[in-house]
Amino acid sequence: NVTAASAGSYDNTTSGVSSSLGTTGPVSNTANLRVLAPPVPSKAFSPSTIGRGQSSRLIVTLVNPNPVAVTGVAFTDTYPASLFNAATPSPGGSCGGVVSATAGGSSLSLSGGTIPASGSCTVEANVTSDVVNVSGYVNTLVAGAVTSGNAGSSTAPATATLVVNATPTIAKSFSFDVAAATTTMTLTITNNHTAGISGLSFTDVFPFGMLVDSPLTGTNSCGGTVEGWNGSSASTLAANAQGIRLTSGAIAGAYPASCTITVRVRVTSGGVYQNQTSGVAMTAPFTGTGSVSNAATLIAPIVIKTFTPNTVGANDLSRMEIQITNPSPVTALTSLAISDSYPAGNLSTGVFMQNAPTPNASNSCGGTLTAAASTSSLALAGGSLAAGQSCVLAVDVRANPGTVPDTYYNVTGRVRSSQGIGSTAADALYIVRAPTITKSFLSSPVTLSAGSATSVMRLVLESNHTSTINGVAFTDTFPSAPAQMRYVSTVANGCGGTLTDALGAALVANSSTGLRLSGVT
Repeated sequence: NVTAASAGSYDNTTSGVSSSLGTTGPVSNTANLRVLAPPVPSKAFSPSTIGRGQSSRLIVTLVNPNPVAVTGVAFTDTYPASLFNAATPSPGGSCGGVVSATAGGSSLSLSGGTIPASGSCTVEANVTSDVVNVSGYVNTLVAGAVTSGNAGSSTAPATATLVVNATPTIAKSFSFDVAAATTTMTLTITNNHTAGISGLSFTDVFPFGMLVDSPLTGTNSCGGTVEGWNGSSASTLAANAQGIRLTSGAIAGAYPASCTITVRVRVTSGGVYQNQTSGVAMTAPFTGTGSVSNAATLIAPIVIKTFTPNTVGANDLSRMEIQITNPSPVTALTSLAISDSYPAGNLSTGVFMQNAPTPNASNSCGGTLTAAASTSSLALAGGSLAAGQSCVLAVDVRANPGTVPDTYYNVTGRVRSSQGIGSTAADALYIVRAPTITKSFLSSPVTLSAGSATSVMRLVLESNHTSTINGVAFTDTFPSAPAQMRYVSTVANGCGGTLTDALGAALVANSSTGLRLSGVT
């Protein structure tokens, strides 16, 4: 048996063998002994201070100082009294093997783990406590607690301290009513003290683009005053406030009594909104401030609406498209929905914008798209959209017969999902009077003579518009029965532009069988 005082690679060669023969043989081969250093543990709580009943992530980090992997790693970390795994411990980490942390249990363990060569890995679980300990729960992995299959056991302890205080805690969440297209923010304050507390206050500045909704809707069981807050000054709480704050609140009951504030909010544009509230301060029966709230997330789908073309005549078709984009790179949207009630036009004539008689509706958003022919609305329900992806709703629309020139400014309802309520989208469809053309023959009937009859055909174009229009064009293909009508000559052209045969070639007397006029202003 041999031993070494330090880790490392030892090369050992034995001298040649001597004997009574008076000669010495060759030296031995060189044998190598690799001595591995034991794994080095450390540990931490994140965060290191919580309120009673909150959770902290216990992270045990194992470092391998050797150039080869350490395998068969195992340990059991037994917590001090009153410290337990959370109801959702979520055991995990990067050491592989089997990580065990039972909900409500008092230990975290690893078996069969591997620490990469010259690297590190972690073993983690969520822990909590219902017992206040302002000095902190000292959690220690004693020397030798971490064992391995090829590098021995740890030689130093690893210690971390978790403080559990009696200051109030605050939890934040958003809930979404897909049918009503509303978002409710809920703030719940929990008293962690053994008696009632008062003088409660906190501030919450919303991320840019998030505002208190209109009409103002909310509740407050915390007492005191809830005000609008923009980060520097307070105001009476009203729609469009950029945040809120509480002053002089109170919770009469001891732990685990709580109170709740709700406020309906909205966003002005699509995006991923993360919102965190300050810690709750208290003034009686002692002073202190709790930790900040969790970060609550609202995913507002992005919506864009377009008409193509956006200027048409009465009864002409335009393609209306609504594009919805999921701004989150990681979370899919479910229960995706949007509705769009088209605006009324000239009510005195009873005409308005409608889906075309053949709507040609299309939908890449999943769910059910309703866009019935000759109706004035569109609706999507039950759609879905993968993270970072876009989808499109499309339908042909028109201003129904008889519409006079008008502008249809069309605003959708809020785009909605189970992960967040977004904003609206808008675009304008312009309805104009189309140019008209009137045709007549100056001589009709005419007398057939020598196998032909000639008359002057007159075409009158009217713009029907209050301003200059460009790109005016028409085509006139002459009848072929009872005999082919042909072009003879151009008597006059007061419209300008370019006059050709129906196919765009030069006109040929007594040959061309149609007209085309283009480029008229």
